[in-house]
Amino acid sequence: MRVLNANSENPLYGFSPKRVWKRNVKITEPFRARRLFADFSSLPLAFFVASSFAASAPAQSSEPLPGPTPAIVTARTFRNVDASDFIGAVGCSSSLCHGGGPAPITNQQVVVETQKKRNAFTIWKGRDAHAKSWATLATERSARMSASMGLGKPQDTSRCTECHAPLAGVSASRLGPLARVEDGISCESCHGPSREWVRQHTRLDLNHGQRTSLGMRDLHNLYNRANNCVSCHQVLPPDIQKAGHPALVFELDAQSVGEPKHWVDAGRFHGPQAWLTGQAAALREMSWALNKRDASGDVEREQWRGLLWLMKKTTDTLPELPKYENLTDIELSAGNLVRVQSVSDDIARASAGRAWDAATTRNLMDALCATEGTFTDGKEKSLAYKERAIRLTLAISRLLAPFQAVDKARWARSADELGKLYLTVDGRTEFDAAKFASQLREFQKSLAYAGADEPPKTATR
Repeated sequence: MRVLNANSENPLYGFSPKRVWKRNVKITEPFRARRLFADFSSLPLAFFVASSFAASAPAQSSEPLPGPTPAIVTARTFRNVDASDFIGAVGCSSSLCHGGGPAPITNQQVVVETQKKRNAFTIWKGRDAHAKSWATLATERSARMSASMGLGKPQDTSRCTECHAPLAGVSASRLGPLARVEDGISCESCHGPSREWVRQHTRLDLNHGQRTSLGMRDLHNLYNRANNCVSCHQVLPPDIQKAGHPALVFELDAQSVGEPKHWVDAGRFHGPQAWLTGQAAALREMSWALNKRDASGDVEREQWRGLLWLMKKTTDTLPELPKYENLTDIELSAGNLVRVQSVSDDIARASAGRAWDAATTRNLMDALCATEGTFTDGKEKSLAYKERAIRLTLAISRLLAPFQAVDKARWARSADELGKLYLTVDGRTEFDAAKFASQLREFQKSLAYAGADEPPKTATR
């Protein structure tokens, strides 16, 4: 049995010294504390929390802050850095720091300056939906949802701000003079409180490992990155969804690609690796949440079973990954939920640490495409087949992406067939398992058309 605590290898655990992860036992409070800050250590997962932190939230001024300049950032932000854990996004906004631009973000393709990421703040502030998460709570839709649950103003209730404005749940004593709840999901929400690392992280003589040793969250590690995102992007309490909140489906690779990136990922097959790490983290969180509830609906149950089905197919294809053993079929039972939670965390760790290449990605894609028979065997209800099909289609799209990125012409037929596959799982039409299986076979044929191996490289003249 292994115990992870505040001093373990995952720096995210440092924000929850009261919680530990124990293998092969029922875990009552697992990754909820992979939340952003220690103040959240007693809160449940979701976009909202049951109790209010209004008493400890910092007073907010209605006056907008002046536009940041190097002088303001230096004099006001760092004045109390030794006494405050959180500086606030304005501390990163100087044009001498991460507020540069705008040239790299005026193009259709958002590209971060790779050398020093001097436009990272500019991209986040101008293009990233996370910067608008606080404003989302001011919409009419949010007000209707809050009212239907008997809550007050969404921007004033911690059940909403937990994910939309994390600094609202942080004690005022930990906030610097320019830290603002209105910044939504801002720099320190992902990179961690900057008190210990903000001065040193700009030093050119430090490598990435040295910077993270100072307390900056290591988001190069996909396991850490998935933990950082999944808690607000996967599990949604039933009452919140019933009130009208969109359903959540966490998929680390596709959602990262959809982001206006202010970071750079290395490696051509980084995407499939991120996909698998994220899916394992998602299944772990789903298992935990379902085990905490007294009852669950058919859709929740089949979503869990569908993702577990996909992960079993994946781990069977990749022999070096941990396996889902000792399960009583793929049924939602307390014992299975605990086992799946533990194994899924092991898979997320292993996937984040293994090497990915073209052969691994192609072999897995071929194996998943060969499952069309499982959609016509008559052993499951239509809803079960539908949830399997949704997860499988998302998986295939992420495995195909790195090949398309290099040679669109070669994979054009596969891309076309994938588009048709997506149409078969379109929620606006009734799902037809036989039609999905037929289209999956067509996609499989397109892979054969593209060839078994990567085309030979052409010599550069």
